[in-house]
Amino acid sequence: MGLFDLKRKAKGNTNLSFTINQSGEWVYDNGSSAYINSGYKALPNVYSIISLILSKTTIVPFEIYTVKNKQKYKKYKASIANAKEVRDYTRTIQLKNESLEKIENSELEELLLNPNDYQSMEQLNWEIDGYKLLTGNSILYGIGMNEGAKPSELHNIPSPLIDLTVKGTPFAPEFEYKVSYLRNPLSGDDICHFKYWNPISDNSTPGQQYWGISPLKSCENLLGRYKDADITQGFQFKNMGPGGMITGASSNLEANLTEEQAVAVQDRFDQQHKGTYKAGSIMVTPSNLKWSAFGLSPVDLNIAKGKEEMAVELSNVYHVPISMISQANSTENNMIEGRKALITDAVIPIVEARKSVYQRKLLPKFGDNLVIEYDYTIFSELQEDLEKLSKTAAAMWWITPNERRAMTNYDQKKDPLMNRIYTPTGLIPLEDLGMNMEDVDSEFLDPES
Repeated sequence: MGLFDLKRKAKGNTNLSFTINQSGEWVYDNGSSAYINSGYKALPNVYSIISLILSKTTIVPFEIYTVKNKQKYKKYKASIANAKEVRDYTRTIQLKNESLEKIENSELEELLLNPNDYQSMEQLNWEIDGYKLLTGNSILYGIGMNEGAKPSELHNIPSPLIDLTVKGTPFAPEFEYKVSYLRNPLSGDDICHFKYWNPISDNSTPGQQYWGISPLKSCENLLGRYKDADITQGFQFKNMGPGGMITGASSNLEANLTEEQAVAVQDRFDQQHKGTYKAGSIMVTPSNLKWSAFGLSPVDLNIAKGKEEMAVELSNVYHVPISMISQANSTENNMIEGRKALITDAVIPIVEARKSVYQRKLLPKFGDNLVIEYDYTIFSELQEDLEKLSKTAAAMWWITPNERRAMTNYDQKKDPLMNRIYTPTGLIPLEDLGMNMEDVDSEFLDPES
């Protein structure tokens, strides 16, 4: 028996069961399979948000480097971690090029580009990032000749099919991953475990920090309400009733409808006015009748507005601007800023987190002093800032051409002339004009004047 045992029971067919607690809140089972089956596969906004993020995180190209300047590389990592706006990422380009030296056609690069016989790099990244976004955990298994050796293949294992066992001590934990379809557990030495932070809440949950928590955990009540609203809205649009009751208008008992008359009126009403294509039409009759409404339309029930508010909450959980999944208040300017915020707030943090796990678990198997870096300049959302940076670099005559290339994410040229400073033609020192500095009006020399 290990120090901690975390059991994640896999269920072949998990159906989410909604209940209402004593506080009147919708609650459902918190298993990772449920987040997939009744979240991603059942609710359109969950699907939209996850697939939108994955469509960006999975295409970012990478390169393998060696560190040539450790101090500048530390500054580069700090600048990436602290970047909050688009322009902050453009400032990291120069530090990256000054601190790293690219390695071409390495064994590690080949493995990441062709991880196995049935997947491309993009498909593998989709699974790595996707399971993490949905369940809080993603498991990458590297197959090598021996345990802990350099892998020759990489495979993602669905996190709902894994039981995690933690052995050792709290300060030196040892991990084993039991996969439902494998006979023997996998050693933690061969696993890259991508996860979200899972804080311990009390003394009864030791070891839970080793298994990540899904972002959808905070949305359990929200997803319950959303599905309930979806079902209610669907029934209202499909059936449209009964919305009320038709009765005789007179208070005189003799004037009220008989049972046979009431049945005839209802049959006639059903034939002429009931159905999806006749909803909201006008009924004209010579009879003295009155209408008592007791049903509400989806608009009257405020279902659409409620779903929109829930979509905003769901977007906030994944740091996706609501303008990316909703047309409400989506002006052109909001869309432009929203696309930028999607890259900086949702996409880049996911890729950087994946990079840090590779850096710690995978790269040391292929050699020392290796790093992997991703190129975010491929995103058109960042091109405007890069264009501004290029114009700024072109005007900075006091730096070398190679320094300008570094600022704009180009490789360094080995030509020694590229490391010299060139001044623009036509600039002449005042002394060469035969003027003494004392004769020049001070206001032309004082930059504050």
